[in-house]
Amino acid sequence: MIKHKEQRVSVLVDVANMYHSAKNLFGAKVNFAEVLVAAVAGRRLVRAIAYAIKSSSQEEEGFFEALAKQGFEVHTKELQVFAGQMEAGARLVRDFAGTTFVLMHAGMLEDRSPDGWTRWRAGMRALAAAPNVHVKLSGLGTFARACSVDLWSPVIRETVDLFGPARCMFGSNFPIEKLWTSYAEVVRVTTECLAGLSAGVRRAVLHDTAARVYRLDP
Repeated sequence: MIKHKEQRVSVLVDVANMYHSAKNLFGAKVNFAEVLVAAVAGRRLVRAIAYAIKSSSQEEEGFFEALAKQGFEVHTKELQVFAGQMEAGARLVRDFAGTTFVLMHAGMLEDRSPDGWTRWRAGMRALAAAPNVHVKLSGLGTFARACSVDLWSPVIRETVDLFGPARCMFGSNFPIEKLWTSYAEVVRVTTECLAGLSAGVRRAVLHDTAARVYRLDP
């Protein structure tokens, strides 16, 4: 890609994914300050956002403060649910109706048996009823360790039908997905799963929803 100093760059970092990928794939730690410098590459930084999973540990507060000092806006996410946890998740998002939630990995359908699909659909309907919940179409190959239209299309199509394209957004789950596929293949399969839908729907899922939710000004 051609780079020049007048380009505007937004950097979105999934802290947990990068941390565990570096640890498990390379036995290394991530220098997030260097990640930011490399990603910006001398261009104009619009926003740098780091998404992290918040636990009960007090030690992480110092880590979050360090990220902030390095130039990241730190956003913590406390909701990543499987089908059996979605009812409780739906109560949570209703209790915080003024907060925007992004459901990770389209609800993490790990059980593709008929009963598993039934539980997933029921939970997704409960979450979709809350207008403050958006969905990231990511990590769809995690449990099968596969990237294919046949595997992903039913999840993508049903999720878009339930939530509407204005609340769905593309996600890669990289670098975790790198264990069994390539980024280019994730993009190709997702795009093919959206084929046949209108241009407006495809643009919403692949661009507009994320731009609005993450406030990525043009």
